[in-house]
Amino acid sequence: MIVRDEENVISRCLKSVQGVADELIVVDTGSKDNTIAIANTEKLVAFQTASLQKYAQLGIAQWKAAAQVNDPESLVAYLTAQRARMTEVGEQVIADTKQAYQLGMDLLSEAQKVPQDNVASVTALTKEKAISRKAAA
Repeated sequence: MIVRDEENVISRCLKSVQGVADELIVVDTGSKDNTIAIANTEKLVAFQTASLQKYAQLGIAQWKAAAQVNDPESLVAYLTAQRARMTEVGEQVIADTKQAYQLGMDLLSEAQKVPQDNVASVTALTKEKAISRKAAA
């Protein structure tokens, strides 16, 4: 999505396409409002919700598998499957950590742009006022 000064609609817009794509990319073209902060917050919430759902489903599957244990053979099969599950969970935690880190870095990058943009705006405004005063004098 390419956006600019859309803080009033960006949240609703992102929610409307949630689940349609694996990744949403929001390109801000110079918003002066909170568009990018809201977009990053929505990305983080979507990530957390998806992660929570994945881990909840895994937990439910584990409970169902444990409920099927009724003899020594099924216990051995369950425990063998647990080793594979723990490997999967570990890999998922690593992937989720990397994704959360990237979301945080994206937010940090956007947050660092705000002061830079503000300094540039104040500098330009100051120059314009100085030119106006010289012209009026």
